[in-house]
Amino acid sequence: MPIKLMGVNRHDHHPVRGKALTREDMVADVKLLKRFNFNSVRTAHYPNDPYFLELCNEYGLYVMDEANIETHHIGSLIPTTPSWTASLMSRVIRMVERDKNQPSIISWSLGNESGTGPAFAAAANWIRYYDPSRFVHYEGAQGDIFDSEYREEPGVGYTSQQWPTMANPDDADYVDVISRMYPNLVQLVNMSENPKIERPIIMCEYLHAMGNSIGGLGDWWDEINARPNLIGGFIWDMIDQGLEQTHEPTGQKYFAYGGDFGDEPNSGNFCLNGVFASRRTPNPHAHECKYVFQPVTFEKGKTSSEIRITNRLNFTNLDQFTLRCELSVDGLIDDTKPPLFEGPVDLGPGESTTISVNAMTPDLKPEKEYYLNLSLHEKSDRPWCKANHQVAHEQLHFSGRWPAPPISNGQLPVRTETGDTFTITGSKFSATINKTTGHLTSYILNGTEQLLTPLQPNLTRPKTDNDARAANSQRVTKATTFWTSQLKNLKTTSATAEAQNNGQVVTIIRETPKVQLTLAYTVHADATIGVAMELVSNEGNPDLIRVGMTTGIPSDYVSTTYYGNGPHENYPDRKRSAILGLYESPTDDLFHNYAFPQENGNRTDTRWLKLTNTENSGLQVTGDPEFGFSIWPYSAENIEQATHPYELEPQGFYTLNLHATQTGLGGTLSNILDKYLLGPGTYSLDFRITPSN
Repeated sequence: MPIKLMGVNRHDHHPVRGKALTREDMVADVKLLKRFNFNSVRTAHYPNDPYFLELCNEYGLYVMDEANIETHHIGSLIPTTPSWTASLMSRVIRMVERDKNQPSIISWSLGNESGTGPAFAAAANWIRYYDPSRFVHYEGAQGDIFDSEYREEPGVGYTSQQWPTMANPDDADYVDVISRMYPNLVQLVNMSENPKIERPIIMCEYLHAMGNSIGGLGDWWDEINARPNLIGGFIWDMIDQGLEQTHEPTGQKYFAYGGDFGDEPNSGNFCLNGVFASRRTPNPHAHECKYVFQPVTFEKGKTSSEIRITNRLNFTNLDQFTLRCELSVDGLIDDTKPPLFEGPVDLGPGESTTISVNAMTPDLKPEKEYYLNLSLHEKSDRPWCKANHQVAHEQLHFSGRWPAPPISNGQLPVRTETGDTFTITGSKFSATINKTTGHLTSYILNGTEQLLTPLQPNLTRPKTDNDARAANSQRVTKATTFWTSQLKNLKTTSATAEAQNNGQVVTIIRETPKVQLTLAYTVHADATIGVAMELVSNEGNPDLIRVGMTTGIPSDYVSTTYYGNGPHENYPDRKRSAILGLYESPTDDLFHNYAFPQENGNRTDTRWLKLTNTENSGLQVTGDPEFGFSIWPYSAENIEQATHPYELEPQGFYTLNLHATQTGLGGTLSNILDKYLLGPGTYSLDFRITPSN
């Protein structure tokens, strides 16, 4: 099994001391990488303290050691100017001389973004003569000037994003690998299949982890694992490089970035691009990295009780770990019962085997949802973790699907109509729908209003950093403007109400020349409100950002319980690491406070959601069959406009977002993968709102 580099770029950083790191800081970094299944690090963009390399030797991390050379934005001026050759070579030679006896180093990198030319060729050839045991890397060595297909862009020195194979057909022969920054997935696959490229392909930087990001990581690694000449890459980068400050008016701690110190010019929050936050706490995407990089895969076997296991480690038998398999029933694991399987599995590096688990019990019910929850744990303490640390996990469907519970029959509620509204009333409740807007404007239970803002369509989101600043930002900005305008310009073409079975059904149809929106509310005597939203986006429209609804709910609903993907934030293109389960949390904790405020806190594939006060009463939302949700103590407008957490102002109620889906997160300089875009078509969202006691 070939070694794949599941790496990250690392800068020296501490939120208080800046670039002044202690040995304890370096130990913390190495332990963090090991716990989250990274196996390699690029010392971007300078040789690191020798103690860090010693730690990599001890703990087991591959290192790409990079020379302190970066000229950025002046193309190949330096490496093609003879007077600079000695200086450039000196930096490379001194790095190699100093670090040559560090066994963790597998590659010498000549520098970063400094063009190409004979000075780099000379440095590479010196390395080859002096130390032929490590491969020579340099992303700037793009293009062979003697190739008939070579093209050179003015001021850059090599082509970049526009070419189908991402740049020229092959690279200078002074490097041992073909390296690229931020290719999109199509470009990477094209490079892998290009017969002119005979060297291994590596991404020295990819999936820029800025803010709510790293969407599609699993899709990238599906291709990398399937293609021998793709050897992996290094995510940019490890840690948010914010500096801890105190906002004096509020006393709130925050992480400062470019411009916060009166510095001009600056790059704003472009230094906040870590898998981990400035204090080294995991950002939500760290969990996706850990899952995608985990050293074992689990797949369904020929029967539902068989599990196919593959050891992706290169040198270690899986008998060094404990495998555990438990049965989840509607999101819960019965802790009073022993696991279906617990123990080591004798499986050598690169090998696969099938195990059987006895999950067939007489009490299996078709209306219940059963999953096999698998996890791999350390048997004993390791230098970077305690015994029982979870190394890997997977969830495999076993049987059944969760059905939405039936609605109870009862007396038909009463419907009244005014010029502007339909109101349906029953014992201890009322619901009001506006004929003009189609919004559910009121839902009163036992005399208490539940909707502090109307339940209304929601087609956008506060921009993520990628939405605002990445390669797809113009597309997102255009789409946000378009869909905001469409919602404002909708005209009601039909507003009807009728009694059906045991419910009152109100249907509002609204249209523009480019969009058709249908909102149907079915109100039952037990105070259940069925909500059905259908949106038709015509051909030629920009992609949708979100398909859903939003409302404001009381701030005393301080507890949230849900059956869906968790426990951490997850999105359509970043949910492989999430586990379908039953989760309970303080409502405020479902908001992830990024250093730069943005869209956050989403949970996908939710079956039901319960919001309750301290007396355990409140609201329940049940999907038909599933939905996504997020809940914030702030308004979407406040999150969109804020540039620091201290600018977020609690509004006195929670913003509850319910949606069928939303667009993916993507990664900077690589657009959201097509399958996570929401193009023209028909979209539906169905759920019920009921009292929860």
